[in-house]
This record gives sequence, structure tokens and C-alpha cells, in this order.
Amino acid sequence: MDRKDFFPIVILLFGPVIVYLWFNFLVLKRIKRLNMSNEEFRNTAIKIFSFFFLKFFYVMVFIVQCAFIFNPISSSH
Repeated sequence: MDRKDFFPIVILLFGPVIVYLWFNFLVLKRIKRLNMSNEEFRNTAIKIFSFFFLKFFYVMVFIVQCAFIFNPISSSH
């Protein structure tokens, strides 16, 4: 694999780590500090945000990495 194909994949590896740290240290603290009378709504909001930032983001990075890996292979034929 060429360097120009390898480095975008390596850079994408750091994306989920940065998003995980950002979500746990900034987003969760701000959501917990909100003055809400309904605790159930706050817990639902935390579940929805954690799904998008901690699960869905990893799947999207995996798909992009696969696209980077398999695109040069299919174009070499």
C-alpha cells in the first residue's frame, strides 16, 4: 500500500479516540450540569448522544477505512 493511501487510514484511527475523550470529558459534563426537572429526559438524551458519538461514529470510520483500502485494489485491475 502506498504512503498516500496509508496515511489517511492512520489519521482516521485517531478520530474515534479524540471523539471518545471529547464526549466523556466535555459533553457528558455539560449535559449533567443542565438544570432539568425531568431526570428521565436527561438520561434519554445521554443515551442518544452516546449512541451517535460512541457507536455510530466508529461504524462510519470503519466504512471510510474500508473504502480507502479497497479503492486502490479495485482501481489496479
